[in-house]
Amino acid sequence: MEIVKFIQSFASPFWDRFFIQATRIGDDGFFVILFALFFWCISKDFGYRMGFAFYSNSAWNSILKNIFQVPRHFGQIDVRTLNEVAIGGYSFPSGHVQNVTSFSTSFILRYRYKLVYTLAILVILLVSLSRLYLGAHTPMDVLGSLIIGAGWVILAEWVFGTFSKGWLELKLLAVAGALFLGTLIASDTWYFSSIGTVISILLAYYLDEKLLHFEVPKRWGAKLGLLLGGLLVYYIVEGLVTPLLTRTPAGKFTEGFLIGILITLIIPALYMGLKLVISQIFKGGDGSRYESRTP
Repeated sequence: MEIVKFIQSFASPFWDRFFIQATRIGDDGFFVILFALFFWCISKDFGYRMGFAFYSNSAWNSILKNIFQVPRHFGQIDVRTLNEVAIGGYSFPSGHVQNVTSFSTSFILRYRYKLVYTLAILVILLVSLSRLYLGAHTPMDVLGSLIIGAGWVILAEWVFGTFSKGWLELKLLAVAGALFLGTLIASDTWYFSSIGTVISILLAYYLDEKLLHFEVPKRWGAKLGLLLGGLLVYYIVEGLVTPLLTRTPAGKFTEGFLIGILITLIIPALYMGLKLVISQIFKGGDGSRYESRTP
């Protein structure tokens, strides 16, 4: 705890505001935008892999919290916790640090450039420091989350890579079964939300392979339109449906499932349908103009 006390010795209103915002990089809300951006506009394959690793990492975090059941260190002498930050549940491992380590490691494995390495490490260090400054975690919580988060991404990458090597249905069912077995250890609503998203990603992957065949737009205008329009649809649907769901395991599972299915299946399908309609309109318009000039 001496490290936390030392970091908090530099506390000021400015640093309070700074680290409250910095810690939000590890929130699910930040990742949703990142997930949508890469899945819709840059690389569908990387989007699948990053999303699968992130949300399965989140589920793994819940399991570990329930196994170790390490209490928070609230109330210790000379250690403060900012009331502006929502903090609850067990302490080890840190969900925020594991989240940011998850998507940062995915970037490092995918884009092997010095700039990516540097930015990823800086983001991880920033969120890790924020959790200590805000009094939410101990150094052991943070260190454990770094190791667990990075290690899980490597394992998730390997698992996802096997999907293209045959026996797809059996492998997807095996992963889904393992996730439901996890409920024997982690019965909290956060776990159900995480596995709901993972299962929706697996379902979307299967349906896309067999039916949809979504392709990332090539033109920048189309990419921007899909991103802005897709996020608008996402937040409208989420805003309408989420308040109707209860905070039971079934309700949180549905909420998590909705996140993944909107980003990986419903919005891409809407985009492809709209693209088809527009192409037919312009095709029909060109044909009618041509016919009007024909004697």
